[in-house]
Amino acid sequence: MNNSSFLQSDPNGNQRRWLILSGGDVVIRSGGEALWETLPCASSDVLQSHPLDCDQAIDVVDIDPVTLANLNNDYICMPLRQAVIESLLSNNLLHQAASLINWGRAVRHCSQCGTRLGTSTQAGDRARICRNCGREHYPKISPCVIVLIHRGDEILLAQGVRHPGSFYSLIAGYVEPGETLEQTVEREVFEETGLKVCDIQYQDSQPWSFPYNLMIGFTARYHSGVLTIAEDELICADWFREDNMPQLPPPQTIARRLINNYWAGRK
Repeated sequence: MNNSSFLQSDPNGNQRRWLILSGGDVVIRSGGEALWETLPCASSDVLQSHPLDCDQAIDVVDIDPVTLANLNNDYICMPLRQAVIESLLSNNLLHQAASLINWGRAVRHCSQCGTRLGTSTQAGDRARICRNCGREHYPKISPCVIVLIHRGDEILLAQGVRHPGSFYSLIAGYVEPGETLEQTVEREVFEETGLKVCDIQYQDSQPWSFPYNLMIGFTARYHSGVLTIAEDELICADWFREDNMPQLPPPQTIARRLINNYWAGRK
């Protein structure tokens, strides 16, 4: 662990603050503040740290839940998804923090020689360095597409197996090696619904830290096919008009933005 990251101020004299994650939670001070001016534990108890906002001297640190439970500080733990939905901080800051911590938990050893990775000595550098072979490892981003499919005055909404009894959302999936984003849209839509689409148009993007994704949003027009769901991915799917929408994703999600923007553009 690079102890210089725990100095109370940065080289420009700005007061350093920390966003603390533990398990899947954001650790919040008893007064409701998510940023800490002093660490509630010894630096040796911090599992990993990453710079977030160098201009504002904000870092994210990872503390083991067992260590956290033994501290005497007053705090509450809020699940990350809840923190995002409630806009506890800038969502991009939360997503960035969680993505870095999730990546750091998964990537601890050099993929080339197996040596335990160390932190970079350069201020603001998020790389993990292998002290044996010198290989630099940078945070991973997994691109995913998410697509609103429209047909006349209807859009296709589906309920995924990972959200049983909850909201309806849009078709989404990971980009495969060698694919363009548009090819991923075509493949994912066909694999999950049996439909073919055309007129694929980029709309928006959003970081999504579960675990370290970048959601890339599109619209596409129904072309052909009969709706046939992949039961290992979806519980159900159907076409919906604006006047009969089911429960939708939270407004902070790209899925909801794509839906809202589509209906707004038809008025």
